[in-house]
Amino acid sequence: MHTTTPYPSLWTALNTDWDYVRTSASSRSRMALWRRSYPALAPHHDLDAILDAIRQEPNPPMAALITAHQSGDTLAGRVLLQAMVGRLVRAARYARVGSDYRCFDDSADKFRERAQITVAAFMTVLATVPTNSKNLPASLYLRTLDAVTKEPPTPDIVPIPDTVYDGSSNLQVADPYTPEEASVDVDTVLVWATSNGSVTAEEVALIRRCYVSDGEDWKAIAADLDITYTALRKRASRALNRLREGVLQALVSGTFDTAGSDTVSLMAAA
Repeated sequence: MHTTTPYPSLWTALNTDWDYVRTSASSRSRMALWRRSYPALAPHHDLDAILDAIRQEPNPPMAALITAHQSGDTLAGRVLLQAMVGRLVRAARYARVGSDYRCFDDSADKFRERAQITVAAFMTVLATVPTNSKNLPASLYLRTLDAVTKEPPTPDIVPIPDTVYDGSSNLQVADPYTPEEASVDVDTVLVWATSNGSVTAEEVALIRRCYVSDGEDWKAIAADLDITYTALRKRASRALNRLREGVLQALVSGTFDTAGSDTVSLMAAA
């Protein structure tokens, strides 16, 4: 009996590829260059050490890697992709696939398509994301999530006159329709999330201080709340996750028709 071997998932393929990337000679050579060029990477002698550093204190090494990637260093982008795989798996659950589902044979096809869409969106985000965010993992995740959950734009039909164009300059064609820019801001999102119970007033206050306000130091916030810096990070992360889930549920259920725009606003502040 003939059997077919299923394709491995993209996530499995990335982890398998990482086993090669992290031990290759070219990676060791690039690590030596990074240690000379980026102070945040200087203490680390291999790629696994960088991943460990990202888990402990993500912003300094991630900012250095984003800068390197945006300067053309593909290995830096690959390290960032590996560091974000866990979050991207979650984001892929919400990725929109083509509206014509007849092109998919089964749910496995949709799973693979969502994974590919999510990784492609992440790499696109990585090319332009600023490095001054107070929480780079959250910023990267939310920007990617927004990209994969947006409804693909429908191409506009531009009316063409019935008369045959004779080469003169008199033919006038209507301009394509340009959608209005999203007008929902962060305050609107937070008020909405509080009113429907997605987050509490205390969580909103924490989100504002940690992700929205400019320049407030997280360690100073922790001291003001009389908690440790680690506890603050966990508490802020939980609040942001609850907000994210509320927005996603509204997006899926259609109960908040500007859910796509509000995530853009939130990400701009995150």
